[in-house]
Amino acid sequence: MSPAIRIIYLLHFFNDGIRTAFVSLLPFIAKDLHLGFGLIGLLGSAQGVLGFLLALPAGMLTARFSGFSLLLISLLVYSLGAGAIGFAQNVYALIPIFFVAVSGFGIFHIVSLALTARASTPEARGKNMGNFAAFGDIGRTFIPTVAVFVVVFIGWRQTFFSLSVIGLLLFCSIGYFLYSRHRKLLEKKVVQKNETYRTWLSTAYLLLKDKKLVLVITAGFLDGIAGTPVIIFLPFFLLGVGIAPQMLSIFIGAYFIGSLAGKTLLGRLADRIGSAKVFLVTEMCMAITLLSLAFLTHFYTLLALSLLLGLFTRGTTPVIATLLSEVVHDDHLEKAYAVCMLFLEFTAIIAPILLGIVADRLGVSTIFYIASFFAAIAAVPILFFIRENKRK
Repeated sequence: MSPAIRIIYLLHFFNDGIRTAFVSLLPFIAKDLHLGFGLIGLLGSAQGVLGFLLALPAGMLTARFSGFSLLLISLLVYSLGAGAIGFAQNVYALIPIFFVAVSGFGIFHIVSLALTARASTPEARGKNMGNFAAFGDIGRTFIPTVAVFVVVFIGWRQTFFSLSVIGLLLFCSIGYFLYSRHRKLLEKKVVQKNETYRTWLSTAYLLLKDKKLVLVITAGFLDGIAGTPVIIFLPFFLLGVGIAPQMLSIFIGAYFIGSLAGKTLLGRLADRIGSAKVFLVTEMCMAITLLSLAFLTHFYTLLALSLLLGLFTRGTTPVIATLLSEVVHDDHLEKAYAVCMLFLEFTAIIAPILLGIVADRLGVSTIFYIASFFAAIAAVPILFFIRENKRK
């Protein structure tokens, strides 16, 4: 494994781990600052808002700057932001600080997905996407679980300070390693061909005339509405059915263990039996699991369902990434990922806010009925996608 790939995997571990810890700690912030579900939904949407706003700029920046330089900037911003969140004394300070902090996550996946896709052969792209996603989920499993466990003892402010210190130490370590031993990686662009911003945008727009690409993006959009709110509202649901705060780390750990297993397994299955078929089966399983969660509240049953939720709601990530790489030329990978992330991040904006309002009025369990519906209909665009492939 090359040093470049190792660094990408390491950065993905911390990016996704700390990103998820931001959301996993919201119940403790809410209790201290007296936040309702509407405000929790707003904060939960912050990552989606910044991801949406930065999707196209991130794609364009890959044509002008080193991918690793962009990833280091991302790490620095969210590390400093984590420390700033710890100083927020009220909701008026917390909201703008939280939004600025999560802007650091906005460019990471577009750049890192492009780096990973370009380093993969078509036959192994699903596997490599799965491995890439798996390292992120190891971070999602480990860091939030530890954070939720530790926060009970030291408080959410000190937990955010700790995340900040870890991120800054990593920034210094990787920055020094790259500068001293692999400086070329800091100078090498993700895309070697120079394009003006106007040309880049016009080409990205033309990609949306590809029917199969639109179908994949639509499926990802609906899948995002179903899966994005789960990790935000699952802790509140578990607390509401009587799970003790000290036990939340176990359920969150199970969720991300399932996520890790899903991304590793489904990415490999996509190479063997086809990405579209894997996506269809996964969405149906997701819909059933979400419905089951709303009805079954036994401790061990909830633990098993948390694991399955992670497997099905997060396991589709490498499948969507592989589907995208199958319908666009390698020269346009960054554009395709940027356009897709633009729509996927939009789901991360609207889903938490709208479902947060629904939870305030109808109860948090209602969220899982709605998510189940969207998981089921996410399969429809892929059915059309399969039909389009058969015609050709």
